[in-house]
Amino acid sequence: MKTDELREKYLEFFVSKGCTRKGSDVLVPRWDPSVLFTPAGMNQFKDHFLGKCKLDFTRATTCQKCLRTGDIDNVGRTAYHHTFFEMLGNFSFGDYFKREAINWAWEFLTDKKWLGLPKDQLTVSVYLDDDEAAGIWQKDIGLSNDRIERMGEDDNFWPAGAPTSGPDGVCGPCSEIFFHPKGSKNVEIWNLVFTQFNRVGSPPNNLRPLPSKNIDTGMGLERIASIRTTTSTSCGRSWKRRPTSAAASTIRRATTDAACAELPTMCGPARLRCTRTCIRIRRSKATSFAGCSAARCSMAGKWACKVRSCTSS
Repeated sequence: MKTDELREKYLEFFVSKGCTRKGSDVLVPRWDPSVLFTPAGMNQFKDHFLGKCKLDFTRATTCQKCLRTGDIDNVGRTAYHHTFFEMLGNFSFGDYFKREAINWAWEFLTDKKWLGLPKDQLTVSVYLDDDEAAGIWQKDIGLSNDRIERMGEDDNFWPAGAPTSGPDGVCGPCSEIFFHPKGSKNVEIWNLVFTQFNRVGSPPNNLRPLPSKNIDTGMGLERIASIRTTTSTSCGRSWKRRPTSAAASTIRRATTDAACAELPTMCGPARLRCTRTCIRIRRSKATSFAGCSAARCSMAGKWACKVRSCTSS
C-alpha cells in the first residue's frame, strides 16, 4: 500500500464517521508564540479545545505536516524516529470521547476493509488510573489484561510528564497502540489522547478541566506505512543506483521519508542517505555516517548508507 493510498484511507474512514476533513496547517504557525514549528495535528485546533472560538464542526480529521526536535537525538539511531513527518489525526471538540475513539481506532487497524492488521499482534497501554479507557479496551474490544499495560505520566500522558513538568496548555491521559512484528521489537503506532485538562502552573491542583472533553489522536504516516508494508524502517528501503542530477536535486529537496520512498534512486555515488530528510554526504566524511548504527566505517571506497548499516556500493 502506497503512502498516498494509506493517507486517503485514513481520512476517508474518519469522514465516514462524521469528521470534517481539514487541510494541513502551516509548518511555522506565526499565530502561536508557544511553538516555533507545528509539532502535532492538534496545534491548529488549540482554540477549539480551549473553547475560545465558535465551532463550525465538532469532529475533524487531518494529515498534518509536523516538525519536532524534542527527540532529535534518536533520529538516525532508530528505524522510526523522525524530525519532519506527517501525522494522521482525528479530533473531537466536546463530541465523541473515549469509547468512540478506541473502537474506531481498532476498527481502522484491524478491519480488512481498511488496514487489516492481525489482532493478535496488537497491544495497548493506558494511564495508571484511567479505568475508563482500560475497561473499554477490555469489554468493547475484548483484550485480556495481559495485553493492557498501565503506565505513568511520562509514558501515558500528553504531553509526556505534563502534570509535573509541563508545558502549560491543553493535555490529558492517553492510550497507545503497539504493533508487535514477528521476531522484532514492538512499535508504537497510534496515540489516542483524551484531552480534558488545561495545565496552568506547577502542581498541585494545576490540571483544570476543559469546558468540554475532547479527543486528539496521532498516528505517524511513515511509521504505519512501514508496518503495513512490513519493512524494517520508516524509510521503506535503501537506495543503490546513481540518481540523475535532476533526481538528486529532487531528493535533496524531499522533506519526508514518504517522499524519499517514492523516488527511484538513492545513496551510492550521489552521497545521499535517507533517515528523516535526505542529506548530501561529503566525500571527506564518507567514513562516518550519523545515520548508521556503526559510528565509523573502517573500509575505504564508495559507500551507500542504509538506515542502520553501512554497505559498500
